[in-house]
Amino acid sequence: MKRTTLFLLVVGLRLMAQAQPNRDSLYAVWKDPQHSDSARANAFNDYIWNGFIFSKPDSAYLLAEALITFGEAHDLPGQVARAYSLQGTALFVQTSYAKAIACYEKSLAIHEESGLKRGSAAVLGNMAVIYTKQG
Repeated sequence: MKRTTLFLLVVGLRLMAQAQPNRDSLYAVWKDPQHSDSARANAFNDYIWNGFIFSKPDSAYLLAEALITFGEAHDLPGQVARAYSLQGTALFVQTSYAKAIACYEKSLAIHEESGLKRGSAAVLGNMAVIYTKQG
């Protein structure tokens, strides 16, 4: 039993140690204007998802706001839609279901307007989870 616990502890610590450099590199891509706008936005989206969405949803919400601003300024509607979806998920984690639905609706509208069917399907699935939770 002690060996199993020790093994799981070591594996868990190792995974946590690997996650931090990955977040740091995602943030570095986001801050580097040498990368394409879409690569920067993708990196920032992943940074928010991997680093904040479940542990610090209030921070994730605010960071997603920066991604919305960036996406609008650089004509990246798919990234704007993904950022609204991030905000919806952050609000879902905080059990603010009505506000989450509002963010998902913004995301869905952009996905549909842009013809992004996979994104539309994902958002509809997220909305379905909330409606199911609410009964």
